[in-house]
Amino acid sequence: MRIMSWNCKGLGKSSAILQCKKKALDLKPDFLFLMETRLFSDKRKEVWEKCGFSKGWEVPRVGLSGGLILAWVPKQELRVVFDSQNIIHINLLDDRGRPLSITFVYGHPNHSKRGVVWQQLKSMKQWAHPSWLCIGDFNQILNKEEKFSFKNGNILGAEEFQQVLRDLHLCDLSASGQRFTWINNREEENFVMERLDRAFGVEWVNQYPFYSLKNLPIIRSDHGPILLDLEVQTPFRNRPFRFELMWLTHEDCKEMVYHAWDLQSIGSRATYKASLSSSQPPRRSNSRSPNTRQQPTARDWNLIIKVATTKNRRQCRYGIVYEALTLHGENVFFGVASTTARTATGALLEAVIEAGLAAKAQGFPNVLFITDSKRLMQTIKKECVMDWMDSTRLADYCFLTQNGLFCDVFWVPHVIVKDIWFVAKVATQMPQHYYYQFLAGLL
Repeated sequence: MRIMSWNCKGLGKSSAILQCKKKALDLKPDFLFLMETRLFSDKRKEVWEKCGFSKGWEVPRVGLSGGLILAWVPKQELRVVFDSQNIIHINLLDDRGRPLSITFVYGHPNHSKRGVVWQQLKSMKQWAHPSWLCIGDFNQILNKEEKFSFKNGNILGAEEFQQVLRDLHLCDLSASGQRFTWINNREEENFVMERLDRAFGVEWVNQYPFYSLKNLPIIRSDHGPILLDLEVQTPFRNRPFRFELMWLTHEDCKEMVYHAWDLQSIGSRATYKASLSSSQPPRRSNSRSPNTRQQPTARDWNLIIKVATTKNRRQCRYGIVYEALTLHGENVFFGVASTTARTATGALLEAVIEAGLAAKAQGFPNVLFITDSKRLMQTIKKECVMDWMDSTRLADYCFLTQNGLFCDVFWVPHVIVKDIWFVAKVATQMPQHYYYQFLAGLL
């Protein structure tokens, strides 16, 4: 279950609703609590539907300020027990079917009226389950560490707020991310930051030991959203085996080692498969199949072709270049072209096809392409592309490999192809579909 709380400082403008929609769709909370909406009652449903929610509850604004919205996804079954201008209290069952109470709080911005909110919060205890969460903008800090200011002054209301938390046995939930959740948008010595948005819980760590509370960046409003995940399961990662020196101090260590050496074991899964393959006779190759040709060794390559590409972002055009060398480093041919391919992988595929055709025409059947693009190597190995034009180029490459040209692609660092990469940069200034090839005698 995920809960997002945000003091949005008004949703009257379409840009504000758009920003709220973006946050909700990106973070995908199960509950969305918005404060200071300042909306007319006829716009409430429009807001939560744009944010991806079908159900909601609103506390209308008073005058030109205030207003609360609580929206939730349909899978959550809940009951709104109490609402006011500052509090919405609900009871529900969590994802594991356990009873849970959540009080969404908006502390009054006026310090003199904040005591009324604390009294309402105390009265919620009679409807709250043992697992109780309070979340929102409390408009109150607990100590000086939760405020950044160039001026030293007294913290009003901190002692009263601490007493309320003690009376209700509410514990502050630790948060990650931004240290402060509110700024006053002033400059120089009047600049202030405070932690006003937070969450408290009763029996929280025992019930939800894997919770996660994040203070998100402050964007558009002077408050930043906070995001609470009730249970976050960290993905399991396989760790390499490491011998611990403390094992030697165990009294049964030596006996266990002796016992392990006496066991008849075939080893790991890889050793087991290797033993099976070594015990089986080698398979005969099917000479009728055209694709069962054995891969050449390093000495069997007839030609090594370097391919590179770069893009002119202003003209949205790629330049490609390839250079064919023998194993002794002699130049065979050199090609340069300007292409309208939409991806770098497509441009490199076009270079590979043109170079492959030239190599086949000059009688080189075994060709090794080297490139600094790992994506090109993965595309050829997996024979999978996203762009339909690239799929056409990939089909042309497969046709070459099935008709007398054996080729492979090898990744190298950029420094290996840097000399021809500069030529590709010049090729981006050439006319579209411009192509020129230099033979060995002309180099």
